Amino acid sequence: MEHRYHIADAIDALLDVLQTPDFLAYVNGNDDDVVFDPDDQRRYAIEIQTAAGQTRIINGSFDKQGLPVDFPKLAMIIEDFLSFYGNNELIDPALYNHQWRRPGQYIYCDVSFEEDGRTYCYRTEDERLAEGDLVRVPVGRDNHLAIGRIERIQIVDGQHVPYPLSKTKLIIGPYQADED
Repeated sequence: MEHRYHIADAIDALLDVLQTPDFLAYVNGNDDDVVFDPDDQRRYAIEIQTAAGQTRIINGSFDKQGLPVDFPKLAMIIEDFLSFYGNNELIDPALYNHQWRRPGQYIYCDVSFEEDGRTYCYRTEDERLAEGDLVRVPVGRDNHLAIGRIERIQIVDGQHVPYPLSKTKLIIGPYQADED
């Protein structure tokens, strides 16, 4: 699938606001040993043409480490503009903030059960989960089922886990409204 936007006058005005010599110039890049999901190979290419006739092409994997570090700033600025043309994954933080794991790393999620409530650490192997998703989790000593919201996701190695591995419960899966 490909998305192209050619809205010359509006985009030109938008980019004039962001005009700096190093705009979208720095990409952290993924480590060589990250484990990519073979079914989720999002890639991007951004072509920047300056008024001076210079062209710069930036491309890579569409995730937190593969995008330019100032991409979230660009996404926030153009979010309102693109919403006129329909929703698009280009500005979906759940996609551009996705981070791939390296061997030996764990996905920890801070889950809350009420708005502005306390959060609890859970682990998951489901890399498709995103902040804001509703999930089914075991709660309490009896591990009864509850529905919570993911407030934050961290990818950490075994030495930097926010809660001991042996005591961290696993997310059962995403909550589907039709499960009620």
